[in-house]
Amino acid sequence: MNNPDVHPLPPSSPGVPQESTEVRWFVPGPIPRRVMSWFRSLAGPPLREEARTDLYLVPTDPGMGVKVRSGRLELKRRFQSGPTLACGTTVAGQLEQWRKWGFSVAPDEQPEPEAGHWIGIEKRRWTILFGADLNIPAHDEDRPGVIRPGCMLELGAVHLPSGPPSWTICLEAFGGESDRESLLRRVASSTLGRPGGPVLPLEAAFGYPSWILRRLGL
Repeated sequence: MNNPDVHPLPPSSPGVPQESTEVRWFVPGPIPRRVMSWFRSLAGPPLREEARTDLYLVPTDPGMGVKVRSGRLELKRRFQSGPTLACGTTVAGQLEQWRKWGFSVAPDEQPEPEAGHWIGIEKRRWTILFGADLNIPAHDEDRPGVIRPGCMLELGAVHLPSGPPSWTICLEAFGGESDRESLLRRVASSTLGRPGGPVLPLEAAFGYPSWILRRLGL
């Protein structure tokens, strides 16, 4: 695990669903220094960073997310919740199964922020992508778009146009259904279960649609 690489996940083909097993937490405030130090110890230098603003359709269902990012419209639906994940006494969450569709959107067809409908979320993200052996990158460089079993660990700083910031940690496993949960649990144990890792309680475990609804008081 001492040499994981960092890559974006390959986008799905238009209209072709991509399934993942995920667990995500949101914590109010800026990223604590100790959490960033912990993440740096996992990734090793150089630590790659991505900054972007994603445009979300204000959700009405915590199990359905719609967003536009980097010229793509993404629809993401939760089709199963459970079981739980625990790492010692400091980390607890609920695994969720999500299905995602992606479509290209022309620049002149992309929506604009609109109160009550579309909202921009500013993000700074750091990711580490682990392969099935917890070391080899899961993105196949020789065959772009081909997904091998892998699990991405993400640390992010996020905030809405107004209000205080939050930080988020996510584990997202992809590949065959039979592989995803086992791989996610192994990556969680070897990262979140390490000494000095973050405290992530069960009540802080939910996805972006739920976070947006809570922040907007809906």
